[in-house]
Amino acid sequence: MKCDYLVVGAGFYGCVIAERIANDLGKKVIIIDKRGHIGGNCFSEDDTETGIEIHRYGTHIFHTVYREVWDYISQFMELNGYSHQVLTVHDGRVFQMPINLETINSFYSKSLSPQQAREFLAAEIAKEGIKEPLNLEEKAISCIGRPLYEAFIKNYTIKQWGRSPRELPASIVERLPVRYDYNETYFLDARWQGLPLAGYTKIFEKMLNFPDIIV
Repeated sequence: MKCDYLVVGAGFYGCVIAERIANDLGKKVIIIDKRGHIGGNCFSEDDTETGIEIHRYGTHIFHTVYREVWDYISQFMELNGYSHQVLTVHDGRVFQMPINLETINSFYSKSLSPQQAREFLAAEIAKEGIKEPLNLEEKAISCIGRPLYEAFIKNYTIKQWGRSPRELPASIVERLPVRYDYNETYFLDARWQGLPLAGYTKIFEKMLNFPDIIV
């Protein structure tokens, strides 16, 4: 088939672009991917033994600050109203993540106000004397101090990336917020959050199910 556009990569970005080219511009498009499936890292499939939907590359929660983005995705799949909240276990105790005022007070067995918590962590951070963080470990310690870093960030990072936090760039840890209130919602600014009821792959299949799109 002769095409007007070639889109490389069939993840979220590529599938949306292909769908918009076909339906908004009325042009023919071919979309390719080196993997044997569409959906990129959001690819999901049903486990053959249990029938449970599996996110092959790790769990993904759809979230956005834009109503128009939510409405666009909802054309292809109904999403539930799941709001992402995270709990973690350290030393036999359960804590909230990302680190917030409750995490700080529970971890240190204190009853700090927001301002007191800021001052307390500033003192913890000052103990390390890190002025210009060179890696993820130093960046995290410069934000929350060593005790919180070693309790909640260090081992998870090693598990996630398969290498020492000292070998990872400082910028990675910037995606993890630190809060001085009791808000426990992970995606704080994302008014619209949810999981597709029939799985992510169904979204991509519907996006690309048009005569002018060749996968």
